[in-house]
Amino acid sequence: MNVLNETNVGSLSWVQPSAMHREFELHAGDNVLAKVRWEDIWGAKVSAESAEGTYLFDHSGFLHPHVSVQDTRTGAEVALNECNWNDTDLLKFPDGRQYRTRRVNRFGWEVVDANGERILYNELNYSMTKFNGHVEITEKGHALPASELSLIIMLAWYIAVYKGPQYYNSAYVPVIVH
Repeated sequence: MNVLNETNVGSLSWVQPSAMHREFELHAGDNVLAKVRWEDIWGAKVSAESAEGTYLFDHSGFLHPHVSVQDTRTGAEVALNECNWNDTDLLKFPDGRQYRTRRVNRFGWEVVDANGERILYNELNYSMTKFNGHVEITEKGHALPASELSLIIMLAWYIAVYKGPQYYNSAYVPVIVH
């Protein structure tokens, strides 16, 4: 796996190699920078891997859903993503840094810092069987340490895919008024 750096982040694309598996690769041209893979069919546990780190995203909670982010090398929780029903999540790091992931349109998600400045933008492309997309990283995002930016990119993609189908499919439900 290649390292995330400014020379390979011009055009980043998320690719789902097979419609049969919920597995995604982040590409910079022909280089693979990260992978996000659902561990089970129900989607509660997801592994995320890049040259900068490997993580387990563990989604739990019903009334107060959240995603625990664990470093698989140390077993330590390195971040907690508090999910919200209005498609605005809060990512918290133990040192107090916070980012928000939010839906900005039907297919787009952004991550902003505590000041509301955009770090990155994910745009999903749905087909009947696959999810693909691309990532735009801002200057503010480039200023982050590679390990933190890599984690945020992978978690933001996980959130977009996890929440995407519910919204996408519900947009076509007809409303019948009597």
